Amino acid sequence: MCVKNPTHIYHVEFDPPKPRGASADQDGGAGLIQRDDDKEETIRRRLQVYHSQTEPLIAHYDAEGGWLRRFDGNARSR
Repeated sequence: MCVKNPTHIYHVEFDPPKPRGASADQDGGAGLIQRDDDKEETIRRRLQVYHSQTEPLIAHYDAEGGWLRRFDGNARSR
């Protein structure tokens, strides 16, 4: 995230900031910050918690019958 313009969100690979002083940089090479929840180790920990604590609930509620509803989040609305 840009310090000068927090509405502009950069991405390390897909939308990296331009070097400091580059004229094409709309934010003038302003300093950047990375939130703790955007760091790789935080994402890895979240996935680890999901797989160990949340994912097992799928099998549990599937076995209970009638408690689990599945849907395709990629399907178009009717």
